[in-house]
Amino acid sequence: MYVILDMHAAPGGQGTDVAIADALWPNNLWENAWVYQDVINRIWKQIARRYKADGRIAFYDILNEPNNIPGGNPPLHDLLQTLITTIRNEGDNHMIMVEGSAWGNQYNYMEPYTFSPNWGLVYNAHRYGCSTSPYATNPDQNQINELGNLKAFSDRYQVPVFVGETGENSAQWMRENIASMDSLGIGWAHWTYKRYDWQENAALLRIGGAWPTDGASVMAEVISNLPFSKNIKNTNTINAVAPIYK
Repeated sequence: MYVILDMHAAPGGQGTDVAIADALWPNNLWENAWVYQDVINRIWKQIARRYKADGRIAFYDILNEPNNIPGGNPPLHDLLQTLITTIRNEGDNHMIMVEGSAWGNQYNYMEPYTFSPNWGLVYNAHRYGCSTSPYATNPDQNQINELGNLKAFSDRYQVPVFVGETGENSAQWMRENIASMDSLGIGWAHWTYKRYDWQENAALLRIGGAWPTDGASVMAEVISNLPFSKNIKNTNTINAVAPIYK
């Protein structure tokens, strides 16, 4: 088993989507860059310094799902370039995943030739609600969440691609989506492993009982329901996504 280290919720917020941001206010990562970009750069510097020789790590996902960035992709490119330079200057040779704007899918001004050094880069797509056809395309060749664009981008620039998130759909859609990605040799990660719900959902497992948002009085119950042994299998999702584990 390999681990992907993912900056999933960026200091200051990687966009306006507060559900995936560590932010008091949307877009602080961009609008107060002198503070928050320094923080994220220092974090990746320490990660690289600590883990550069650790073979258990597959790659780094340096900024998850940038979205609605003031100025578009150029400021995103500049921050990712800073982070890549910081990691490489620590002597860290791990592969680095870059994520474009539009929640990790749009790569205008972020093609591999725009970065230096550009070896060891992996390009990401997040697939939610897309076509399951391996031949589906978007008119914008650098919008790569459709599989036809994703495969063409990989072939055009000779870079590896990885679907860092996919799921949150019907069992049939997830089954067809996985079959198409596998047919193209594109690796993928299912979102998500487990989450709270009262009924079957698109995660592999669900956590029952009280929710953390129910207040301090139920925290003991919340904690007791977190272990895998207490989780409930979402059988339809498991059959579609990971039938070997059912």
